[in-house]
Order: sequence, then structure tokens, then C-alpha cells
Amino acid sequence: MQLLQPPTNAPGNRRAKATLFAVAMIVVALLSVIVLSPIASSPDTYKGAYAKLEEKRNNVISLTTAATAASIAITTFGPDDSGTPVADQLMAIAKDFAFVLAAIVLEKYLITIMGGVMFGGVVPLCCLIGAVTAFMASDDTKRASLRAGALKLFLLGLVLFLTIPVSVSIASAIDGAYQPSIDAVNEQTSTFDAATEAAADKDASATKGNVSKDEERDGGLLEQIAQIGGGVVDGVSSAVSGAAGTVLGVVDAARDMVGDLIELFGVMVATSILIPILVPAVMYLALKMLFGQELSQAAAKVVLVTADGGKPSTAPLPAAAAEVPQEAQGEQEA
Repeated sequence: MQLLQPPTNAPGNRRAKATLFAVAMIVVALLSVIVLSPIASSPDTYKGAYAKLEEKRNNVISLTTAATAASIAITTFGPDDSGTPVADQLMAIAKDFAFVLAAIVLEKYLITIMGGVMFGGVVPLCCLIGAVTAFMASDDTKRASLRAGALKLFLLGLVLFLTIPVSVSIASAIDGAYQPSIDAVNEQTSTFDAATEAAADKDASATKGNVSKDEERDGGLLEQIAQIGGGVVDGVSSAVSGAAGTVLGVVDAARDMVGDLIELFGVMVATSILIPILVPAVMYLALKMLFGQELSQAAAKVVLVTADGGKPSTAPLPAAAAEVPQEAQGEQEA
């Protein structure tokens, strides 16, 4: 009675399967480079994300303009120097918005760069590793290590590739909730601009009136001085009486805007900087919780395993093989 069955996978059969698997991996790598990489690195593929990032960029620019206009309004119309700290704080917020704007521009470029890196570099490299390991012995420790490394590299590239699209989708929902506040700040900005332009026009008119009075040489010196003094006093008194309420309203509105701008700045930092950092971290933790230590085992047993005819290289195999002679010995004694 023959107890030990001959191996079903002959060396020639194993080599043929390994060759077929390697060819398949090379075909996948070529498709990834030639077909998928141009699509993943094209801006047309991400039109929706680009539109959302462009809208956010416009909001950041409008908020920067609002902070600058409010600072100028407080400096111009403030009755004393008590508003100087508030004006300085507004200018500091306007400068901080530049970092948010830089993060948005970086996202617009990285969304296409990551697509090219994923399908033009990571996927072909993983396929190349799979093709090489197909010809390695099943009990070679380097084979399992290379396959585990290829799987981890693929998952890392996938996480980085999905980070910005997912972050933009999450951030757009948050930005939509704060869009009314942004519109209200933009309306106040137009009020500050109108008040500043009106003040500039009054200063120009007063200067022009003084120049025209200096050019009049018909009267005496005392009469000219009286006329100039009377014109200046009348102009100042009318300007103060007519614009006192408006000036105080503009200053109060500019001071009230500080809180809104600080809140909106925090929202922009969260949606443009923190979320793109938290999304890949959450993806990594999710993968770690799902796979854990089984990640390396899955890479060695399941992923890219065809060279051995679907027979993974596991540690218990030698022990199982060792049990066969024991059974044979028992039957021989019987």
C-alpha cells in the first residue's frame, strides 16, 4: 500500500504557473502606467474637487480682504488710539489666512501628483515584486517579506491617493454650513470700502477748496485768512455732524467682525489643514484594526500566491508532513 502520494505540482508545472503569473503582473503594471496613470494625473478627472477647492480659495481671499478692510476702517475712523490693538489683530488674522491659502493651493497640486505616483509608480513596483517572488522558493523567507512589503506599499499608496478627495468631500460639507457667515462678512467689507472711499473723497474736496482759496488774490490778507478759516471750520463741523453716526457705526462693526473672522479662520484651518492630516491617520488606524498582525500573513498566504498552485507556504506544513511517516510506521507495526 502506497502511503506517500507523489507531489501533484511537478517542477515544470510550477515554473509554468510562475511564468504565467509573472506575465500577468507585467501586463497589469503596463496597463497601470499607460492607461490609469494619465487618467489619475489629469485635472479633468477631479473637476468636482477642483471646483470645491476653487470656491474655498475665493472664500479665503474674501476673508483676507475683509480683515484688511476692517483694520483700515478702525485705523481711519477710530476716535483715538484705543482701536489700534484691534486693528493689529485684524491684520494678523489677514496674514494667517495666507497659510490656509497655501494649503489649498498645495491640495490642488497634490491631488493629481498622488494619482500619478500611485498608478505610475506604486502599482508597477508592487507588480514587479509579485513577478519576482513568483520564481522564488515557497519556503524562502525573503519571499514572504517581499510580498508583505508590496502589500503594505500598495495600501499606503492607496491611502495617500484617496486622502485629498475624501478630505475635500468632508470639508465641503463643513464649509457649506458656514457659508452664510462668510457672506455676511463680505457684505460688511463692502460697507467698510464705501466708508473709506467717502472719507478719501472728503479729504480731496477739502484740499481742493483750500487750494482754490489760496489762488484768490483780490481781497486783503485779513479777509483771505478769515475766509479760509471760516471755510475750514464750516467744512469740519459739517463733516463731523454729518458723519459722526456713520463713523461710530463703522468702527463698531469692524470691532464686532473680529470674533467672526477668528471663528471662520478656525474653520478654514480645520477644513484645509487638520482634516487632510486626520483622514490618512484614520484610514491607517482602520486598516490596522481590520488586519492587525494578519497583514503580513495575508500578504504571504493570499496576495500574489499563484506560483505554488494556490498552496501557500505556512509554518505548520513541515509538522503536517512529519506526521505521515508516523502513520506509516504504525501501520507497518500492525
